Amino acid sequence: MRRYKILQTVVAFSCVLAAGCEEDLNPKGPFLDALVVFGVLSPGKTEHIVRVTTTYDPPAFDPLEHTWSNQITNAMVTVEFGGNVVQLRDTTFARSDTKRYQDSIKAYVFSAPALQRGAPYTLSVAAPGYGTVTATTTPPSTGTLEIDLDSRPAITTPDVSREDLIMYAQPANDAEGHMVRIFLEYEVVSQNPGVILREEIPLVINDYQDCLTYQASYPKIRRRQNIAGRELWIFPNENYRRTILKILKYYDGEMVSFKRVAVVLVQADEHLYKYYSLVGGFRDEFSIRVDEPNYTNIRGGLGVFGAVSADTIFVGLPMTFPNITCPF
Repeated sequence: MRRYKILQTVVAFSCVLAAGCEEDLNPKGPFLDALVVFGVLSPGKTEHIVRVTTTYDPPAFDPLEHTWSNQITNAMVTVEFGGNVVQLRDTTFARSDTKRYQDSIKAYVFSAPALQRGAPYTLSVAAPGYGTVTATTTPPSTGTLEIDLDSRPAITTPDVSREDLIMYAQPANDAEGHMVRIFLEYEVVSQNPGVILREEIPLVINDYQDCLTYQASYPKIRRRQNIAGRELWIFPNENYRRTILKILKYYDGEMVSFKRVAVVLVQADEHLYKYYSLVGGFRDEFSIRVDEPNYTNIRGGLGVFGAVSADTIFVGLPMTFPNITCPF
């Protein structure tokens, strides 16, 4: 009797499925013809790029089959700030990869010698046939960055100190996301005197084989974890020393002069952080999402207009640095 009831349930469920499959499945969904705007303001830079395109409807299900860039080259693009309105000029960049798109990159340039952090900037894009779309962003205010006292000897004397590199960050209240990055600045005197190069210190090193061969993972932007306190970032001392040795090994036989260590607090505004988090946050290779979320602050269109800022402190390195050699 129990098996009969189970059979009845299976048959009924099959009928429901059959009835629900009478309509053809269309994984593409409805097409929305709209403007797509991308722009990021960054204090410290004098020119800021805004790109304007439109959405597109590929002929089948593969978006890569669409090979036209849909760029808008006749838009009126302005930025309003502090009671001033500046019209952006158009520019063209060569495309480094022409496998999909063959045309050059068209963009609009906002020239601003200095952006005011903590102040709103409103972007307006008017394109024929699409009307006007707008968005507002606020470059994050200045944050606070500190190096733990025990970490300073580890930075300047890696041959003696084995303390981890501990950093404390206090993001600004108007920053949604932040991260701390550490760079080792050096000069290859025997090759390019006067040219300062940078190598970033990883948070994690895996599959270490030798001074040049390993897998490195670097800091990623994150939300504030302590609402009222400082944010803690820890870089293993071993990763710092391995970065030094990587440089020495790569330029083996050359004269390398290490200059200083730069500790950088990167902050993103609400819109850039939310867009970045959603675009990169749902990449599960074992499942299929038909409701993949999207974020935009472009009123009347798609894309994002955001801002990112950076605050840096430096630690000078002694002439005797680093007093360690490969292998390690």
